[in-house]
Amino acid sequence: MAIVKILEKQAANRFPPKKPRAEADRDGTSRTNVEEALQAYRDTLTQILKERDVKWEKKTCWNRPDIEAAMRLRRQGKRFFMMKKRIGRIPGIRVGDGFQNRAALTVVGLHCQFRKGIDYIKNSNGKIYATSIVNSARYDHDSVESPDTLIYSGEGGNPGVTDSEKRLEDQKLERGNLALRNSMEAKSHVRVVRCFKCLSASSTAYFYDGLYNVTGKEKTPIRAVNKVDSDESPPSFNYISDTIYPDFVKSTETRQTGCDCKDGCSESKPCPCIMKNKGVLPYNDKGRRTNRSSSIVYECGAGCKCSSSCKNRVSQRGVCSTFKLEVFKTRSKAWGVRSLAWIPRDSFVCEYVGEVVVLEYNNNGFQDACEQRPEQKQQPFCFPLMLLSSSGGEKSSRLAVDAAKRGNVGRFVNHSPSPNLYVQRVLFDHGDPRMPHMMLFAKKDIRPCQELTLDFNCNVVANQA
Repeated sequence: MAIVKILEKQAANRFPPKKPRAEADRDGTSRTNVEEALQAYRDTLTQILKERDVKWEKKTCWNRPDIEAAMRLRRQGKRFFMMKKRIGRIPGIRVGDGFQNRAALTVVGLHCQFRKGIDYIKNSNGKIYATSIVNSARYDHDSVESPDTLIYSGEGGNPGVTDSEKRLEDQKLERGNLALRNSMEAKSHVRVVRCFKCLSASSTAYFYDGLYNVTGKEKTPIRAVNKVDSDESPPSFNYISDTIYPDFVKSTETRQTGCDCKDGCSESKPCPCIMKNKGVLPYNDKGRRTNRSSSIVYECGAGCKCSSSCKNRVSQRGVCSTFKLEVFKTRSKAWGVRSLAWIPRDSFVCEYVGEVVVLEYNNNGFQDACEQRPEQKQQPFCFPLMLLSSSGGEKSSRLAVDAAKRGNVGRFVNHSPSPNLYVQRVLFDHGDPRMPHMMLFAKKDIRPCQELTLDFNCNVVANQA
């Protein structure tokens, strides 16, 4: 299991404001200090390389001359710059500055770890926070969604990175990984350094990419566990937390006026959102469904004045953190989903997130249009929405939520003819009943560690409203 965090570049990095003259002068001095420190490092490294040509048998610092050069400067008291770790910007270092190796980063205080990808400090209360990360791209999960976003999979657990003979194991929420989570909760900035391969296959360069904010796809971590075989992790896919709609939905979205319930929606006072639900709140005080017979639940949307804690926004709060969902390897169905906590009946679990697509009807129905799960040929990644009819009234196409390449934890929920989850169609961000959000609720009380299942039954026409 990899502890994946999303880092988004701070907006201030892109268009830095003009600084006051006094601050600009201080930056000029700091810039000079940085250049002098790097020059001293280069001179020391050159000297060490010459010494090793003569006396190679003296081995120190893992036989790494670049690390030895930084350590020698430190012993001589010539680590000119930033003897103390700090969070945020390093004076004199600019976005785009390049460095020849990891050791050079330590000389200027940009990243003070020779090998580890996450550097951190401890505050007066003993809590640790990340100061910087180096994205060396050694983990398969590390990727760049955009120039301003970095998906970083944490540190540890991969013996292939360190050439260790240890077995592959789950990452632990400790040291650097814990520091990243604390930085996310505190909304503190983290410096990001990216590694790039040079033309020479054995050579790399490091570039400072600015300050980033640590975020997550979900409000609560979802881990993956495999105690069945040697598979490292579930098959690769793009994790998204919101359903992606086709372009034509944007032109049909209805901007409805919302409610004025600043203190939250209630049946005791007039509320247009409750009226859409036949005058009854769809959830009780514990956030559980009160009436399964409703084909569609209308939740409060962006036009409403109520807060995110409103009783009529239950499914918009994301994957329920109370239930501690876990993706795990099953013995018969490959990867599945379970909860580490008790799930009461009619509780919201998660949304089935994916990309809304149009499937064309063929001789085999709609099944062949969806990508099949390799381990379960009878269960595709598509979840049916609504049939679309041609001018002659014949079945020609269907809308479906496709989670094959892009989805969330819901894509790992397996099919069962006797499921413990059911689907509730919900609308809140648009008014098109053909494409509701597919929210998964507990059909009955579900005990801890019991697999969560759903009846996908693609032959049933869903939501003919």
